[in-house]
Amino acid sequence: MFKIAGAFPVIAMMCVVVTLVPKATMAGEVVKEAKHGESLNPSEYTIVKRERKPSSYAEQDPTAESWVTEVVLKEPPAHIPVMQEDSYWWAGALLDPDSEKGIKCEWLEKGKILWIQWDTKSTGGSGVWSKQGHIIALVKDGEAKVLLVNAMQKYVQFGVDCVHEGQMYFLPEERDKQGRSRISRHFTTSDSLIESTQTDGNTPTLEGSDSRCDRRRCDSGLEITTELTVTEKGLLATGHHADASVCKSWEDCPDKEAPKVTVEDVIDVLSCGGLNKTVRTELKTALLRENQDIEKGKELNCARLGVSCRCSLDLIEPDEAGYIWPVPNVATTPEPGKPTDR
Repeated sequence: MFKIAGAFPVIAMMCVVVTLVPKATMAGEVVKEAKHGESLNPSEYTIVKRERKPSSYAEQDPTAESWVTEVVLKEPPAHIPVMQEDSYWWAGALLDPDSEKGIKCEWLEKGKILWIQWDTKSTGGSGVWSKQGHIIALVKDGEAKVLLVNAMQKYVQFGVDCVHEGQMYFLPEERDKQGRSRISRHFTTSDSLIESTQTDGNTPTLEGSDSRCDRRRCDSGLEITTELTVTEKGLLATGHHADASVCKSWEDCPDKEAPKVTVEDVIDVLSCGGLNKTVRTELKTALLRENQDIEKGKELNCARLGVSCRCSLDLIEPDEAGYIWPVPNVATTPEPGKPTDR
C-alpha cells in the first residue's frame, strides 16, 4: 500500500498524510464548478437495524451481537441492506458513530439514482483501520436495484508515524446523446514517506557535509475518475482518466537540490504499485503520448500528470466493509462476456 520511489537505502521510515490538491484548485486552472447531488431529507428515509443474533465471535465475547443495518426509503418503500455490523471490538464491523450516524444518502439524480456511503469505526491494536463503503442504486418501479458496490481503506495507521488516507465520491453528469443517465466516480489517495538515506548510525559523514540532510521526503497523490452510464443491464464504464503527482524533497534542508522524480515514479502511483511489466509499458506509452513535454525535459517533481486510460483502483472486497450481499459488476464494454471493472 505504501510506495517508496527511488533507490536510496532505507533504515528509518516515517509516514505522514499529505492531501491531494483538487484539480479545480490548482494554480492557473479555471475549471467549471462540479455539479453535486442532493442529500436526502431525513423524512425521506430511515436507518433500520434488524436480524439481531449472537456474534460469530461469541466465544471471545458472549455479549457480542451482530445485526443487519439497512436504508429504507419512504417512497418507494425500498429496502437497501448496507452492512452486517458486529459489536465484537476486533471484528472491525461497526458504523462510525461520529460520521453523521455512519451513513450518508444522496440523490445523484432525484428519485432515480441513489448514492449511499458508510464509514466503519476504527479498530485498535497494533494498527488502526477504518474502511468506507459505497453503493449506487437505481430506484425504479417501486424497487431499488444495486448497480455498484465499492469499498476502500479510508484510514490506515501503523504505530504513530505511518498513515494512509483515501476518499471516494460520486457526481452527477449530463445525460449522453441517447438520453441515458450518467455519473462519475472519483477515487483519490494520498501518501507521504520520509526515508533515511544513511546506511547505519556509525557511518562517518564526509567533511563539510550536513548530517541533517539525510532524510528524503516523497509525497504522492492520485485521482482516478471513471465515467459511468446507466443502461438497462446496469452500469457501463464509458470513460477513464487519472491524474498523479510525485513530490520529492529533503525534509530538513529545503534549499538542497531536490531528488529526481522519474516517469517510473509516476507509474508506480498510477498503478498503485502493481501491474505486470506489459501493462506498465502500455501505461508508460500512454503517459508519454499525452504529456509530450516529458521527453522535452519537463520537470516532473510536483508536476500533475494525466492519462486517459484505465488505472487500477486500490479497492478492498466489499465484505471487508460489512457488505455481504451479491456484488454486481460494472461492464467495460457493451458486449456480453467481456472483462468487467469493479
